[in-house]
Amino acid sequence: MVELLFGSEYRKPPAQVVRIDDAVSGLTVVARAVAGGQSKTEGYHERRIPISPKVHAFMIQKKTDGLAKIAEERVSDISKIRGVLWTALATLFENGAPKDKFGDSAKDKANLFARPFEHFEDSRFFDGPLGLNE
Repeated sequence: MVELLFGSEYRKPPAQVVRIDDAVSGLTVVARAVAGGQSKTEGYHERRIPISPKVHAFMIQKKTDGLAKIAEERVSDISKIRGVLWTALATLFENGAPKDKFGDSAKDKANLFARPFEHFEDSRFFDGPLGLNE
């Protein structure tokens, strides 16, 4: 979502370009996708992100580089914490075995117990310093 909102990897569709005459409040970015591969559908995904008046102003001025930097740092921090959590859990499930000796069962369990952390962080990702939900 960080790339979709602030990145330069793709050209934004006209409906995503914030204009000066758009309402200052009530704007929401909606992203929808169907995931899949090898002729299998792995699910429908939808994300709605309300755009705060503060972020609206940055978008109008085309000054979102600072927001992108904060968001990228948050992605990195969450990834690091998730990695530490996952390794600790896998180590626990392997009764203290070294990292290169984790079995599939320990890996699966670590993923299962690390997932709530990821979901929680995802649900509040655009709060706080980014101010998208303020």
